[in-house]
Amino acid sequence: MHQVSLTIDGSGGITQVLVDSVDQSLTGTLTKLGTSHFRFVLSDLTEGGLIADAAGSHAALLDEVGNFGALQKGATALPVYNAADVVGAWSGYSVMLTGFAAIQAFSSAVTVANDATRTYSGSDTVNGALAGSLPNVARVASGIWEGTFTSPNPGGPVKVFLSPDKTLAASWACAAGGVIPGDCSFSAWNK
Repeated sequence: MHQVSLTIDGSGGITQVLVDSVDQSLTGTLTKLGTSHFRFVLSDLTEGGLIADAAGSHAALLDEVGNFGALQKGATALPVYNAADVVGAWSGYSVMLTGFAAIQAFSSAVTVANDATRTYSGSDTVNGALAGSLPNVARVASGIWEGTFTSPNPGGPVKVFLSPDKTLAASWACAAGGVIPGDCSFSAWNK
């Protein structure tokens, strides 16, 4: 896991990319595709996307090589996470991609139970019912919960990443055997 920092100026330019506090000597452009959905292209031609919350203070990040995570404006360090931090009601947006310039965006929400496997249920406006669990807590100290989804069918792996302030959950869910990004949905939910 790496700590990523993007500096974005007022006109949508990415002026700096840091990975684990090391400047990557990259810049880029940010293009708005929808209400809270953005596409970026970095100077090394890496493409990716952001799903921002309404306040613009958090975003889920995904790039074409499968890097994924939760960003928080102004965050300086990761907190101590525990298994129950993911518990609660979450709502926001999900997207399915056919490329970083072509997205299908839709509303979604889940509620994660405070039980041993953090079962969750919810819905979105494309797939209908959502269900699964997040029993794997091996990486919770890094803010990552892992598990499987069982609905919609056929099911597959799911990962949830929390922002440093624990108020944004960035998640991806891929059909079993699927490949990021085309066989997956990506979500950004606020608590």
